[in-house]
Amino acid sequence: MKDLKCIVKKWLKIIIEFCLNPRFLLCFGIGWMITNGWAYIATGFGLWLDIDWLFAVGAAYLTALWIPFTPEKIITVIIAIFLLKKMFPNDKKTLERLYKMKESVKKTTKNYRAKRKAKKAKAAALKKAKLECAKKKLQKQKRKRHLAKKSRRVNRI
Repeated sequence: MKDLKCIVKKWLKIIIEFCLNPRFLLCFGIGWMITNGWAYIATGFGLWLDIDWLFAVGAAYLTALWIPFTPEKIITVIIAIFLLKKMFPNDKKTLERLYKMKESVKKTTKNYRAKRKAKKAKAAALKKAKLECAKKKLQKQKRKRHLAKKSRRVNRI
């Protein structure tokens, strides 16, 4: 359990350091403005200046954002990372941390896929063994029926 606790602490530290980087925060703010900040501004201006269509567009988009499982947050982070790479190409520390996180996710995914593949192979082998066992049982039953049929013929004669 301590191992899991250490892993979680390590990941939290890495993520917090990455997210609280001033350059990333700037890029995240720009990404947020691109994905949904404009809707808050449009809603505010629509109410303040009595522009019904502007309020309607902003409110409709904001309503859609508050639906569970909207991909807006993911898109915002992707845009922020893209902007970080384009705006600050010389920020080696942040880009290196991002690269390490990417490699770690790849490694974890690879391990997970290998485990799943092994589990599927084991299940397939078990299924094959059960099928073979069922075939042998069926053959035994056929032999018993055949012998019983032969013995009935002999008894008739």
